[in-house]
Amino acid sequence: EALFYFGDTLKALDDKGRVGGYSVRFTDSAHRDLSGEYFTKNTYFGAHQGDGVDVLFHHGQPLYTTRRMTEKQKQTLESFRNHIFRDTAKTKKDDVGLFTEVVLDMADEYERAIFGLVKATKLGWSSGSSWHTVKRTDDGEITRWPIIEISLTPTPAEPLNRAVTLKAIESL
Repeated sequence: EALFYFGDTLKALDDKGRVGGYSVRFTDSAHRDLSGEYFTKNTYFGAHQGDGVDVLFHHGQPLYTTRRMTEKQKQTLESFRNHIFRDTAKTKKDDVGLFTEVVLDMADEYERAIFGLVKATKLGWSSGSSWHTVKRTDDGEITRWPIIEISLTPTPAEPLNRAVTLKAIESL
């Protein structure tokens, strides 16, 4: 079973498809995420700290659809779910957290569409780990979170980065 941590809003860093933001932010027990947990600069993120891992859309999880959507729209969402981005994540640890960048392939229709969503500030980063490798203290500090993938997601839930409706939180 995979675990997800929702990080920062993404920003377009140029007009050629390069996007970036924090996939993990360092906080403390007074500034927990919506799961009541937090990362610090001492959290172990794996040997490469997420650098070079695959980039997915929404962790490959299903996206919400409605009965009003056409089959083509539903298939398009499914295509996003199954897409593995051409470029891998590039991460750099600093005092704030793990800053993550990826260069989207503007020749690919899905990645070009994602770039449009990033420019519209509709997506955020989210790091993924595997439940059996994660370690936490009783206080909620995540001490080990080996990053296995980083996702672009429409539902970033880190409260420091974006206001999220209660309905959106319940859907997580």
